Amino acid sequence: MPFARGALGCAWLADDRLYCVGGANSQLGPFANDLMIYAADADAWSAGPAMAFPRDHIEFHALEGGQRAIAIGGRSHYVEEGTSMHPVFWKNSNEMEMFDVRTQTWKTIAPMPLARGAVRGALYHRNGPEAPPNLLLGGGQRFIVMSGQALNVLEEFDVEKGVYYCHAHLPHPYYGGGFGVHDGKLHIVGGAEWLFLSATRRVMVVDLAKAPRPEPCMYTAARTTDQWERTGHGNPPYPDIDAENTFSKRLRKLTTTYYDHVSGVQQAPTQYEQRLRQSGRMGAHG
Repeated sequence: MPFARGALGCAWLADDRLYCVGGANSQLGPFANDLMIYAADADAWSAGPAMAFPRDHIEFHALEGGQRAIAIGGRSHYVEEGTSMHPVFWKNSNEMEMFDVRTQTWKTIAPMPLARGAVRGALYHRNGPEAPPNLLLGGGQRFIVMSGQALNVLEEFDVEKGVYYCHAHLPHPYYGGGFGVHDGKLHIVGGAEWLFLSATRRVMVVDLAKAPRPEPCMYTAARTTDQWERTGHGNPPYPDIDAENTFSKRLRKLTTTYYDHVSGVQQAPTQYEQRLRQSGRMGAHG
């Protein structure tokens, strides 16, 4: 590849090229929005148009036989207004961008209701084989500073209508495993059920034909607050770093501990922490 990348998304599209987008070269970024295109017949890479939002832990899923593809969710750096990106805080992304291989252009489409990375996607022909399929979106990760959680959400996206439907929660949280539909059943294989830990041998099977028909998600995709997340999902309410609320004691402890651990000598508060303290959002001792 032209650039070293991990946690990127790749898909073979209709022009018989492999399209790879996003990713990062380390856990702390910088996160990329590059589109790299591989031609197997020539064994050569070329650059395509960049997507709008840099991120890693991204799912890139082909649609319409590879005529289009969607870049789904991911994580990026938290950026406070008027400043450069913060080097530590990860931000969950709900951005959805559609790439058209025929015009080689991107467009932003309806965002996911729940911002997260490491989402897995699979096509499901709910309305029959002749109708455009919906896109199932399962599990994923939510990050808070350098920690986070795995999720047990299952959504269904009607791409043509731009509407998200919410299924009942999966019985276990999940990210990073196999995810696919066969014979009308969603198979979820392995993965992990907690951030960085707990790989499993579990196989979850959802019989989509027998499952209750999902309802439109009752929450809206907007800036995350602990209020809507607490009511919208059964998962623990970890607020985004940019949520309109105060930082939790857990977040304060993680922030201070992280800086001391990484630098070994850095005792003075960072400029970012100073701004938080001046605004009353962080105590004098972190």
